[in-house]
Amino acid sequence: MTLNDGQGLYQYVNDHDWGLVCYKPIFVNGVDGVRWYLNSLRTPDGSPITYNRIGGMMVEEIQKTVDAYSILVNDLPYMVIYICSYGMQTVQYAPKGLRFVPGNNMGTVQQQSTPRTSGTAKVRRTMSQKEFYDHPAMAKLHKEIRIASILTYVLAAINCIVQIFLLNNYLVLIDVAILVSMALGVQLKQSRVCAIVMLIYGCINILIVMVLSGKPGGYMILVIGITMVTETFKFHKKWEEYQRTGIVPTN
Repeated sequence: MTLNDGQGLYQYVNDHDWGLVCYKPIFVNGVDGVRWYLNSLRTPDGSPITYNRIGGMMVEEIQKTVDAYSILVNDLPYMVIYICSYGMQTVQYAPKGLRFVPGNNMGTVQQQSTPRTSGTAKVRRTMSQKEFYDHPAMAKLHKEIRIASILTYVLAAINCIVQIFLLNNYLVLIDVAILVSMALGVQLKQSRVCAIVMLIYGCINILIVMVLSGKPGGYMILVIGITMVTETFKFHKKWEEYQRTGIVPTN
């Protein structure tokens, strides 16, 4: 069985990277099939898309030319998909991150004018760091940072109440200020410096607890610090890739 026969068209549709890598392209039938397929795509919430053709490439695994298309939502890069127009028929499934809505008239989604040359798609404008952070592709990363920050605020509040109202220790305000400011830096600016400071603070906190009580404790801040460092570095890696290519990473 080959990728281009009637069954091979659907060979990889259940794979998480189907249509997202050039060697598992979306097969359609001819140029009209490309337009019809792209005009049938929507985001998971039903929003319309536009698209730019980035360029074509010969893919050794299937011995056919595959075209890369940049998918845009509200004129902003959303993802890249790979289409091969040499299929015997047009697949009626959407890759991960999109929905296939059949029955749309051709032209419902307007194709952007892009030269048929290889390279990175040119879009009308690029996202700011805040817009990139709020992009649906960053949802999981965004959630992890938000949860870690909220936990920090809760810990700071509990510590403040216990130390001031029960122990009359106002020096705790210094600790609270450090925790809250670092959490705000991570949540609002995705600051790697603030994340690293939080991690160091968590390590110091464990050592202090061991010295004072004779046993380890206070692991929560350390766990939060590890999470913040991991997620902020992930974010900046994706942000730098987007700045370099103009394409939002999908993994």
